[in-house]
Amino acid sequence: MTKNTLESQFFKLLGEQLTFARRKKDLTLKEVSQHLNKSKQTIDYYESGKCKISQVDFEKMCKIYGLQGNINIDVKIE
Repeated sequence: MTKNTLESQFFKLLGEQLTFARRKKDLTLKEVSQHLNKSKQTIDYYESGKCKISQVDFEKMCKIYGLQGNINIDVKIE
């Protein structure tokens, strides 16, 4: 598995966990985007793994969602 493939898989899985956390808090993309001063599309891209999330935005999202930055991600390397 190449580095790019592994990285893509990581951000996709991270995005899925962020989506789950947002929905659990009953927040919309719009509400999160307003907290982060980002576009709704950017938050959608983070959640879909289409773009890398910065550490700063990740930490802000964790704070909004009441997370401690402890997201479990299982990456399978074949």
